[in-house]
Amino acid sequence: MTHAEIAGAGLCGISTALLLRQAGWSVRVHEQASSVREIGAGIVLHEGACSVFEHLGLIDEIQEQGVLLDGSAALDSDGRVLADRELDGEFRQIALPRQTLMGLLLRAAEALDVEIVTGSKAIAARPDGTLVVDGDKEFHADLVVAADGFHSAVRDSLKLTAKKISRTNGATRALVKWESGESRTVLREYWSTDKRVGVIPVGDGLTYCYLSSPETDRRATAVPIDVAHWSAAFPGVPRELFELLSRADARHDSYAYVKPRAWAKGSVAIVGDALNALPPSLGLGVSLGLRNARLMVDAITSGVDVVTALQQWEAKARPDTEWIQNWSLRRERLAHNLPSPLAYVRSRMISRSNGMRGWSRNGKSFDGALVT
Repeated sequence: MTHAEIAGAGLCGISTALLLRQAGWSVRVHEQASSVREIGAGIVLHEGACSVFEHLGLIDEIQEQGVLLDGSAALDSDGRVLADRELDGEFRQIALPRQTLMGLLLRAAEALDVEIVTGSKAIAARPDGTLVVDGDKEFHADLVVAADGFHSAVRDSLKLTAKKISRTNGATRALVKWESGESRTVLREYWSTDKRVGVIPVGDGLTYCYLSSPETDRRATAVPIDVAHWSAAFPGVPRELFELLSRADARHDSYAYVKPRAWAKGSVAIVGDALNALPPSLGLGVSLGLRNARLMVDAITSGVDVVTALQQWEAKARPDTEWIQNWSLRRERLAHNLPSPLAYVRSRMISRSNGMRGWSRNGKSFDGALVT
């Protein structure tokens, strides 16, 4: 049986393991932490991610435990609606807590006999299919997958990193027990001059919020959340919500961006944030990571040798990946680095473009381009 070693037991690492097991491979996943866990925040699965979970047979359970969003709205800081679009078809979005999704994936991994080794930190790999973990232990495989995140030790050990940038903007994220009271389930994103607030129902009375701002605004990046600062910037958001967020288990992170020199070296491939980290300004990070992982598995099970398959995978998947990364960078700058006098112009752009999600490549939307 062909065998894979995976570095990193995050959402993309475990999903890649499931895809490989479904294709008949044996898989071992290495996680440096003492247990597999996710941060206490929410996640929105766009159609690209949903199509991968459909392939894995998990979409019904995900939809049962999450919220199928009816719409997505962009609002100004006072709460005036700039754009409001229905979500269906290729624009389907499901929101749920990240830990709920991870629980589903771990149960699926157990059912498929995926081996997960905790306390095993990947430190390097060799092109011949060798994964090296802390303590100089070596594991040999037909394929090594680096799913070890933005700061990927495996990617760096192979000198595959062209750019690895912590951006000048970031976000604070948290889950709170709060409901809007509306019957329609909507992802609401509020825009001020240089900040954004996202408010998303994720089920069981929980709401996922992200508060995005320039890293230089110390009051905006503070944890616990500065209620007065955020409430003054967003009078259209209920102050009660900011007060709940100030008592929540919040986490702040800078946005990240990665551009690799190549997607693979020999029999070692990189996936997830190790491969395509991008600002979440389009909300497509998970969809992009899962789409690329599925295309990789499709390539290596196509009948050609692994090295050739990985080269073909990059040639096929890289153009759309960099297109989406570039638009995510542009939308990040538009949200956080626009001169104040141009904020009115931006509001007009949001209104006229229905939330700025209409740009296309070869006739495809951002969401549609990631469907596999």
